[in-house]
Amino acid sequence: MKIKDAKKPCKMGAWARRVGEQVGPRREAPCCGGLLRSRSLPAVAQHGMGAEGPLQHPVRGSLPSPYARIYIFIYFLSIAFPWFGMDIGGTLVKLSYFEPIDITAEEEQEEVESLKSIRKYLTSNVAYGSTGIRDVHLELKDLTLFGRRGNLHFIRFPTQDLPTFIQMGRDKNFSTLHTVLCATGGGAYKFEKDFRTIGNLHLHKLDELDCLVKGLLYIDSVSFNGQAECYYFANASEPERCQKMPFNLDDPYPLLVVNIGSGVSILAVHSKDNYKRVTGTSFGNMIYKEKRESVSKEDLARATLVTITNNIGSVARMCAVNEKINRVVFVGNFLRVNTLSMKLLAYALDYWSKGQLKALFLEHEV
Repeated sequence: MKIKDAKKPCKMGAWARRVGEQVGPRREAPCCGGLLRSRSLPAVAQHGMGAEGPLQHPVRGSLPSPYARIYIFIYFLSIAFPWFGMDIGGTLVKLSYFEPIDITAEEEQEEVESLKSIRKYLTSNVAYGSTGIRDVHLELKDLTLFGRRGNLHFIRFPTQDLPTFIQMGRDKNFSTLHTVLCATGGGAYKFEKDFRTIGNLHLHKLDELDCLVKGLLYIDSVSFNGQAECYYFANASEPERCQKMPFNLDDPYPLLVVNIGSGVSILAVHSKDNYKRVTGTSFGNMIYKEKRESVSKEDLARATLVTITNNIGSVARMCAVNEKINRVVFVGNFLRVNTLSMKLLAYALDYWSKGQLKALFLEHEV
């Protein structure tokens, strides 16, 4: 990501040191993580907060396991902005940023200039440098999160530009605001040293699959600005009649999640806390580079895409049958702006299951 000026903000979450002091030196409070794909949504939201009744204050009340760390985070959120989530994948870095729209006059007066700069820069631009993109069409508007109203923004840039991003954070003195960043994905391990040595920042790493499952469930629960988040392609085996249709995922379990990124992971989900990885493949966002004299590059690309999607559809159908699951949701950056692949997956699943299974997709993977 080529940064044109020094105003570009860091986009991450953290937790306050005094929270740790209040609850004990070994109890960490997670900040934002997971998803974006959907999993770069805040980690607390992924845990389905509010589903089991009113939340108890983490310091004044008790800390029942396994939600203790979540409650601590809610306390942190009540005292510190900005709120970010970060998923460092093999190809893309995905960020979610919560823009508060209910800031009081007192809060605005007390807000440090760097936080104002971050909010203004992120919300007034759709591109950052030459490779950073804010997906405006995916923005979740007027969302209530942890008692605050705001808009949830989704930002992405190539993973190869992450070192530049870290350097920008150092130039912005981000470590004076937050010293611990929450992240998920393989890059959270690969770039951990760079964050520490270049940016004077430490990473709190969240489980990637946990973030994926809970982020998926959360983003469907809040709906897409009044529209359905989940959808499918009706008449998938008939191209002239194929059309996009909403799907109600209010009763999601059991659910098979097929995550297609640099590789493929297939999860059997029986509840937000009960899931397992049942299989995977090495196929993902791959293409063959070899040229063929008798065919065009476009022919090779399409043949490769059909091969990959048919394989994924076949494996997904097999796992659904073995796990006795009839809902299959396809997610992952491989599907971003890739309607052709989604229709091929829908066709493959329809074909292999003889019309018994529907391929489901999410708006925030498009």
